[in-house]
Parts: sequence; C-alpha cells; structure tokens
Amino acid sequence: MLAAVVHEKLSGKPRLKIWALALLSGLLMAYSTPPHYLPGLGLVALVPLLLALPRLSAGGAFCASYLGGMIYVGANTWWLAEFTTTPGNEYVIVGMWVASVIVRGFSIGVAGLCLRWLLTRQWRYAVWLIPLCWLGLEFTHEFNVPGPYPWLSVAYCLAWFGPFLQTADIWGIYGITASMILFNLAAASLFSIEGPQARLGLRRSGHNRHALPVAASLVAILGTVYGLVQVERYSALERTDGPLVGLVQGNLAQEVKVLEDENKLPRSYSEHLALTQVAVKGRAELVCWPETMVFRGSTRDGHYFWGEDSSRAQFKDGVPSQSLRNSAEFTEFYISRLRAEIYHELKTPMLVGVVTPIPPEEQDEDWKDYGPRRHNSAMLLDSSGNLGGIYDKRNLVPGGENIPHEGNFLFRWITTKYSEQLQGSVSLVEPGRRSTRFSILSKAERLGGKPWVFTSTICYEYAFPRTHADLALNGSDCVPDFNVNLSNEGWFKQSSELDHAVLYSRLRAIETRVPQLRCTNTGITCSIDACGRVRETLRVNGTDREVQGLLLVRPYVIERRQADDNTWFVNRLGGGLGYLGWIVNFHLFAFMLVGRVQERLRRRTRALPANTSEEAPLRP
Repeated sequence: MLAAVVHEKLSGKPRLKIWALALLSGLLMAYSTPPHYLPGLGLVALVPLLLALPRLSAGGAFCASYLGGMIYVGANTWWLAEFTTTPGNEYVIVGMWVASVIVRGFSIGVAGLCLRWLLTRQWRYAVWLIPLCWLGLEFTHEFNVPGPYPWLSVAYCLAWFGPFLQTADIWGIYGITASMILFNLAAASLFSIEGPQARLGLRRSGHNRHALPVAASLVAILGTVYGLVQVERYSALERTDGPLVGLVQGNLAQEVKVLEDENKLPRSYSEHLALTQVAVKGRAELVCWPETMVFRGSTRDGHYFWGEDSSRAQFKDGVPSQSLRNSAEFTEFYISRLRAEIYHELKTPMLVGVVTPIPPEEQDEDWKDYGPRRHNSAMLLDSSGNLGGIYDKRNLVPGGENIPHEGNFLFRWITTKYSEQLQGSVSLVEPGRRSTRFSILSKAERLGGKPWVFTSTICYEYAFPRTHADLALNGSDCVPDFNVNLSNEGWFKQSSELDHAVLYSRLRAIETRVPQLRCTNTGITCSIDACGRVRETLRVNGTDREVQGLLLVRPYVIERRQADDNTWFVNRLGGGLGYLGWIVNFHLFAFMLVGRVQERLRRRTRALPANTSEEAPLRP
C-alpha cells in the first residue's frame, strides 16, 4: 500500500506560478508543430507540465492540463474555423472548431489527471508508466470516441529528426509518442519545485533522477543508430526504374466544386484533361487525379451515375463512342467521357477520385436509406478505359463526411442539422470495407516480369497508421511498390493543415516502408520515399499550394519484397503499443477509483480534516 503523506497547499503567487507552468506546456507544444515548428522544442515542451502536476490538486491537474491542451490544439487547428461554407453559416464552422478543441483537449486534461496520480506515488517505478498512459489516451482518438480524429500526436513534434523517426518501422508512431514522453520525463526528473514558494531547483535525491535520463539517452542513441542504418539500407534498395506517374493538380476552388458550377466544372475537367495529355506525352505510365475530381459520380462499373442507361448505350461491345468526347449532349457524363478519352487517345491507366453508390452487398443496415448515400472512391481505369479496381475510403472525416454514432437518433439529428449548413451532402458518405490492390503494366512485364502493385488512400487517411499497415499486408504475397494518396484539401486554402498532411504521410511511409505519392487538388502534391523524405514537390513560381500543374515523378520503389519482408510494425505490432496503453489506463483508472473510495472511507472513520490530502509527493 502507498503511504499517506500530507501535501501542502499553495496559494497566491506560488499557485499562479504553478498554473502558469502548466499552461506554458500548451504554448510550447503549439510551437513544436506547423505552422511554427521549432525543431527540438517538443523534447522539453511537456517539462513545465510534469513539474507542475505534483503541486496541483486532482481537480487542478485536470483543469490546468485541459486548458494547456486547448491552447495546443486550438493553435494548430485554427484552419478548421476557416472551413468553406455557405455564406452566413460561418458561425457553424467556428462552432465546429471550438467543439473539436474542447473534445481533443479533454483527453489531455484526463492525461494530466492520470500523470499527476503516477507522479505522486511513493512507488518510484510508477513514473515509468507515464509514456504508456499518455499513449493510451492519444490512441483513443483513432476510434469513434466521439469521432475518429487522430490529429496532433506528440510524435510529430520529432518530425525534424529523420534518423530517430526510422524506428517507426518497428513500433510505429506509437513508439515515437512513448519515446517523446520519456524524453520529456527524463528532462523533468532533473528538477523539482519545492516549498511554499514553489521554487524551481535541481533534484538532489531519488533513483529516477539518474535512471530516467540514462534510459532516455539509451533510447535516443540506439534509435538514432538504428535509423541511420535503415536509411542506408533502404537507400541502397531503391530502384531507378519505377513507373513514371503523372500527378495532376487542378487547383479547383472548393466553392466551385461543391456548388457544381455549370460553367466552371466543364472548364476544370478540360484543364485536368489538358494536364493529363501533357503527362501522356511525357510518357507517364499512370496518371492520377485527386479526390472526387471526376465530377457527378459514377456507377461501380464506370458509367455516369445520373444517366446510366444513356452512358451504357454509348459503349457498344464495351467500346466507348467517339461522340462522348465531342457531343455537348454528354457534357456532364464526366466518367464516361474520361473512359472514351483513355480508349481513343490517352491509352494510359488512370487512378481517379470519384463518388460511387453503395454496392448491394454492403446495404445491410435496415434503418438506412442507401439511395442518396455514396462511397468516396479511388477508381483505376486501365489503358483501354475499363475498370481495373475500386478502393473506397474507410476512415471518414467526422462531421464532414459521416455522422459519428449515426445509429443514435439524437446524434443523427444534431449532426445532420449541422451538416446542412456546410456545402454538400457531407453526412451521406459511407465508410469503405475493402482493402484493394491495384496493378499496372510495367515495361518488365512485357518481357516476362511482374506488374507494378500499388495501393491507394483518400484524404485524411494518411493520419491512420493501422489503415496503412492493413493495406501493406492485405493477405498478399508481396509488399506494395507504392501508395497513392488522393486528397482534395480545397477546404483548407494555404493553411498549415497542408503541412500536417505531409508530416503524417512521411510517418506512414516509414512505418510500412512503402513510398507515398500525394496527388492533391490544391494542397502539396509530392513524392515521399520509404525513409519518409520528401523528394519532389510540385511548385509553380516557387509556391507549393493553391497552384495548378503537373508533377511527373518516379516513386522511389524498393526492390520487390515478399509479404514476410513487411516491417515489424506491419507484420507484428500494428497498434499493439496503443492497445497496451489502453490496458495500462484501464488498470490506472481502477486504482484511482479504488484509492478515492478508500480515502473517503478513511476520512469518515478517522474524522480527518477536510483539507488533508493522502497523496504522496513525487519520489523519482
């Protein structure tokens, strides 16, 4: 059992000093990620909070951590408040941003409460559970609690240091998060705040003031050495004969896209097609269009959704009619027109973003009306314009594409009312259920070699490590050669959301050792190698966002690997560390609850004064 020790309360300026330290961590964390992104700051950003927590009450620890968390989240997601919406409904978007800050900050408040409990135990090894405790609460945001939004992991504060990031192929972003907390904990263990004046000084006693820094140093050194070795290894395995891919960035304003402007949409289609023709002349072997840039939807077999019969009539014996390319009658038949262009002129495979209906086999919820519902899909059209496969987006943006907990009538009513204020039927997108592998003909295949195998993700799926791990594994006999992320990002203008997207994509490349290509509408279109290095970026007049252009690039593919050659993270760990964090927190909450009940019982039976605390001070 833990010994009961009276803990002195602070008041006046010392108390304000402790609160200021806790809030300082929120500010330092905010400056550790884009748009500020001061390298190295994340290694010590949580030190003020860790020093302050033992001198706060349980309620104070929660509130101070919550406020600091809201500073961190609010400063790095301000772009949500500028979301594109129908004029007059801006208040809805600001409200959504405030709600996201409140929800995301809540878990940091809970983390502060749990960390305080661990920091005030007499059992000196309790503090070693802090990294897993923080990780478990961070991991929760990948799930529908209350909606999937795994943004702003502390791991991304280390994105400036490439060598250590390479350890993600062992334990994913989860291990990097735990390491970051360990580094902060080691720095905090060197100091203490003592006395009624809350004076900061060097810690002069305690086992952990040596053990924590030594452990953190070993993790840093071993991780860096491992990373340097891995960078050399995968750089040596890079092939120079990867397929030439054309990434088309049309730079279509979100307002135009959602309102389906009758004049600007055909013009945008023509601009996309013109850039595609440039890519084909440059001998591209695959051309990609961003998320939902084939307008007006498609059936699951590649016909114009709103004129399916007319579209099929133009494909006699499976061959698209020339009239699809020229007749004004078919202006809105975008998918059919594109297939005709591929067959008659382009003769090049294309991966395009398009909305598609829900297949009958997936319409298994009795209460849903599937008529207006759609998948957000990536569709591969082969060099003859025929369907080569479909991937449906699995991780949907909460409140933007789907309604979290939609089965609950109250949630459905509230979020539907909210979504009506946005532009588009955002509440009618269904999550996909398939893990799709695409393939395209390679030059080597003509000589008896193998085709290029690749996967696709859509939009903010780059923030989900487990989704990428699943796509890399997917029961196949080989590791994908590369992954293509199709994103719109027109909602976010030139904000730091675009920089976050690239950061997250870099970690997904390292975790799976699968090179990433980003094809965006207005964002940062680029190529990322298997070591998470951005190798090529589309720039026009020195600008990498809200520009129109074409990036012709060969992904930095790795020598063909069998399924057994997948990374340790993909094959074995996946979200293992995250689930371990959940287990730690489950037991931690149980101990905290039992301790609170025991404390109340002791107060009643022994008539302890109301202001007596039975918490023990930090004993590192």
